[in-house]
Amino acid sequence: MDEKKIILMSKLAIEEKTYLKNDEKITSYYPEDYVYMNNFKTRCLVVLLVGIGCIGHIFMRIRLGLTFPTTVQEVFSDYIIPYGGTVILVAWIYTILSTCVYKKRYTQANKRISNYRKTLRELEEYEVDKSKGGNGVCN
Repeated sequence: MDEKKIILMSKLAIEEKTYLKNDEKITSYYPEDYVYMNNFKTRCLVVLLVGIGCIGHIFMRIRLGLTFPTTVQEVFSDYIIPYGGTVILVAWIYTILSTCVYKKRYTQANKRISNYRKTLRELEEYEVDKSKGGNGVCN
């Protein structure tokens, strides 16, 4: 084996070990599907966590002696509107952030897969050229 072949094979092995499995999983989806699927998970988790925080805050307010509302209008004005608005606002902000993050992850994974395939083609061309009796120099 010569030095060029060892270098190409080492590059491929490093990529396979570090990124390839996860990148193939990511790029097996269309970009929009990957972003949507992960945004959905993010939204669900954020709504759950903020909802738990809001419920905890409501119980804390009740424990501190604030009266529990007696009418539906009081429930809406004291709890549903302020806490619902908070949940919606936080979910909206996290949706925007996660869209940016997951688009970037998809782009990076796609780029690494492309580089891996390019290196693989370069190795194949090198081996074909070498087997034909060439000097092993690839363009």
